[in-house]
Amino acid sequence: MVAKAMEDASVTVPDFVRLDEHRRDQYLSHRGNFTPDERALFHRLCNMWEALIPYRRFLRMAAGDHGDTRHTLATLIEKLYRAGIAVTITRTNDDGEPVPEGIALTNENSLRFFYLAVDERFRHSERNLDAPLPFADTLREEGLRVPEPFLTDVDSSEIASILAERSDGDETKIYRVSVSSGKQLVVTSGKVRSFLGLAMQKLRHMLSNANVLTAVSRVVDSTLTALRKEILDKDPRFWFLLSDSILAARSRLEEQRNVPVTEEFFCSAELLHAFVNGRLNAINQQREAEQERRERIEGILSMLARRKEPTIPTRELRELIEGYRAEYGEEFDRFRSDFFDLALQPAPRRKLSVLVELDGVFVHRDRLYPLFLDRLESLRLYYGSLYRKLMRQHICRGRSHGVEALYSYDNLVSDLEQRLRVDDPLFLQMYESPDIMGEALVHWGRQKQYATDTDSLRKLLLRHFTPGAGARFYDLAVLLDLHMARLFDDAFRSLSAIRQVIYRLFGRYEAMRERFDQESGRVSTAPGSWSRETTGDDESASSAGRSTDIAPPWTGTTPARQRQNTGSRRRRAPESGAGQTPAPKARNYTRAESDEAWEEFKRHIRK
Repeated sequence: MVAKAMEDASVTVPDFVRLDEHRRDQYLSHRGNFTPDERALFHRLCNMWEALIPYRRFLRMAAGDHGDTRHTLATLIEKLYRAGIAVTITRTNDDGEPVPEGIALTNENSLRFFYLAVDERFRHSERNLDAPLPFADTLREEGLRVPEPFLTDVDSSEIASILAERSDGDETKIYRVSVSSGKQLVVTSGKVRSFLGLAMQKLRHMLSNANVLTAVSRVVDSTLTALRKEILDKDPRFWFLLSDSILAARSRLEEQRNVPVTEEFFCSAELLHAFVNGRLNAINQQREAEQERRERIEGILSMLARRKEPTIPTRELRELIEGYRAEYGEEFDRFRSDFFDLALQPAPRRKLSVLVELDGVFVHRDRLYPLFLDRLESLRLYYGSLYRKLMRQHICRGRSHGVEALYSYDNLVSDLEQRLRVDDPLFLQMYESPDIMGEALVHWGRQKQYATDTDSLRKLLLRHFTPGAGARFYDLAVLLDLHMARLFDDAFRSLSAIRQVIYRLFGRYEAMRERFDQESGRVSTAPGSWSRETTGDDESASSAGRSTDIAPPWTGTTPARQRQNTGSRRRRAPESGAGQTPAPKARNYTRAESDEAWEEFKRHIRK
């Protein structure tokens, strides 16, 4: 394939192309003897100039004016090549033969001329493995002497780094690669990578000689059959060991008169070995850098898990990561990408990542369930107090005065959802992410050794999740310990003695109590609440001892009485609260139902 540098429309038009025919003839006369037919073809080439003039198209257009156009064109290009202003670019056909593809006209002895000439010479070596490699002295003998200013000297050990640094397809460098014997290989930047394949082909070709193969098999301590099979493969480990063994045994191989090893044999082995060795070193360095970044990132995440506030505002996290820009320099983008990959990408078949984004903040997975529990307990106190007041209004005034929320269980759940949208959207998002919170609960339970086996893990999950329903929380009313019959009893007891007597005498108490018993009976209870008192966990705030006449628990993004806004959802399934009157007609789950629930959970929350 023609190099992009030859096809680029930005290639400079040679000075002689811009001349008129008379001045072009004068230009040619100073660069050799040219026949009239050759001069006519030269003028046509100039008139058709482009970065790479298609060979077949040019022949078709010029055939009518001249007899043996192909032969004349070949002799013309040969003379122009010697003058340093034209190169025929070839490709290999299906039969492995060179076929002219295009003609490149260049300024005299320019970098572009030598780049294309060296490239074409390399193609010759690829097609003919018996042809010598493009060493500097070989090229000079063939009449191609690249000027010193156009050469970039490198050592064979730098081959791998050159390939790693090459990213610009328009780069036009000519490398002079020195090997240990003193030879200098000349190769363009576009062919450095191809040379590795050529070096491998050269070694295979030379190892096709029985004497060479036998000698090398002794060096690498291998059978002839095994060696023949391995040289057909591209396993870098094999080629590294093979080239290393050849170079180590060079003197011994050269001393054997019946083993026809050449300088090219050892040069190919050296460059191949240098490349593989360089790549191995680069890979090791890359792994070390990746390990260093990973350890740094894990340290940052560990610090975030220990910070005072469990929530991390997005802006604060970005500023924290941005603080490492100066340290990582050009590698900062990779560091930042690695950080967010490690922090935000869950493990396969998992939902819980190290950092979980909720309502514009991030929460470390170690703090997620304690934060949920802390807010749950505070919300229980707040809404318990609020709905007892509303229940008292409902008893005294009926459905009027904004107490419709307590007329039915469905109304209660709907009212809760509406209030949480304003009071605590972060809690609501946790509630609406049961898969994530289920894994967070398991993660926390294992850390605290509350979930040491299957049975304890099942019991832990059943504190907040509905059995037999996959990863689904109990309804909000259940989690918040808002049982309608219990609210009614508490509110009724708060009435004056006279009111209690009057309501009982006129049957209002029995009617309302029966209705709330029926509403409570529609809902199954949870096995029990899970709080600091039941776990001994000091990471979640205790609700014990707080006043029952309190303000909304939050008005911001941290569990320090701040307010937020978001949407919500969920349906019902209450739980019984510790130390309070159980809801009537509550059903207990059988062991089979609990086992079924556990199997369902396992499908959602993987170990």
